[in-house]
Amino acid sequence: MVVAIITILFVFYWFVGSDLLVHVHDEYWREESRSIKRIAMSPTQNFLKHRNMVEPILKKHFEFYRLLPELSKLKFLLRCNSILKQKKFIGKEDLEITHTMKILLSASIVQLTFGLRNFSIPHFHTFIIYPGVYTSPYTGALHRGETSIKGLVVLSWQHFMEGYADAKDKLNLGLHELAHALDLSRIVKKSDPDFYEYFLKWQASSTEVFNEVNSMEDHFLRRYAGTDEREFFSVCVEHFFEDPHGFKSELPDLYRHLTMLLRQDPSMIGKHEHTKLSWDSNYPNLKDVVSNEKVKYKSDFKFWHSTNGVLLPIGLYAFFSTAEPKADLTVMAVFLGFFAFIGFINFFYRARIILVSEDYIFVYSPIISNWMHSYAIKNIISIKYIQNGEKGVLKITYLMNGNVETNSFRIGMERDEYVKLKTSMHRKQVMMSI
Repeated sequence: MVVAIITILFVFYWFVGSDLLVHVHDEYWREESRSIKRIAMSPTQNFLKHRNMVEPILKKHFEFYRLLPELSKLKFLLRCNSILKQKKFIGKEDLEITHTMKILLSASIVQLTFGLRNFSIPHFHTFIIYPGVYTSPYTGALHRGETSIKGLVVLSWQHFMEGYADAKDKLNLGLHELAHALDLSRIVKKSDPDFYEYFLKWQASSTEVFNEVNSMEDHFLRRYAGTDEREFFSVCVEHFFEDPHGFKSELPDLYRHLTMLLRQDPSMIGKHEHTKLSWDSNYPNLKDVVSNEKVKYKSDFKFWHSTNGVLLPIGLYAFFSTAEPKADLTVMAVFLGFFAFIGFINFFYRARIILVSEDYIFVYSPIISNWMHSYAIKNIISIKYIQNGEKGVLKITYLMNGNVETNSFRIGMERDEYVKLKTSMHRKQVMMSI
């Protein structure tokens, strides 16, 4: 009995479990929200002391902070205090590190990651600060700043301050180098999980603009953005925070993807909570879509690929009962019946048809004549095809109200069929496996 129960649970997980898994929010995210509400209602003495010490510095140098609503300022201050405790600050060439410097460097991280759950960029543990331009011990060349995957951010203090002295010139050394740090955090897999996933979408959406920077004489993004993909991202971050309205006007699609990636919209600061973004719905009116939108692609439903798990055990039993009509086939009937039951579950979860319209992807079950899932293509981050014999698993990673979710379908789709699906998604800014 125990073995049977364990077997059934295993089969249920194998065939059904992945479709029932849901995204679980980081507990810290919820605790932070509760802390902000508590402090807003009844601030502690320690928090008031921290605010009195830090806020004058932020108001003087950070326009970003000055424009935030009150609850967001509390969030900024709490995060700044957390980062101050985590990071190490080292002065070079007799530069004395002051508390003001530590606050401003920590605040730069908070600004960049303000919309993310994992905000501290933990892999980057040390700031090395020079008074001005310095000779890099790594390259031997003169630098204003650099970021090492070893966890170091190196900056010229003069140029860091110049970046915040003019909040509209689209040049900010601190944000530039910290954008590198956030990017490199993906390599060591210590970045915010939503940022990690959506970066695929960012790469897909930025290729065309990256090529434009290198081919056009006069572009909204400065020429340095065309150096490589990492510099492109860092330069975009500078423009994103220092000229959000211009960025939104000149490159609206790229700007939108950057708001999704960083989970904030600087163009809305001062108007309302700028981390409350508008997300496309994954649930259209299906009748309107089917009747008004041309279906660009419909996957081929191969009945045998979905039902062989049911038919094969039945066929084996029929064969043996014919070959040995006098034999006691009770045990074999139970054994093959169990596998036929497993095959039926497999059949139910592989019986899926994929449809692609102009703006949506749908997953349809022809067995129960029902729409199982729908996804706005703008919300889809990636589609992966994992081949398993002749059949495969389709894994769709997408946005749901700003959170990254994943659905997996054990679908009777061959690789050739997946290639057709990929072709139908051309220029849709969705990362798809080969």
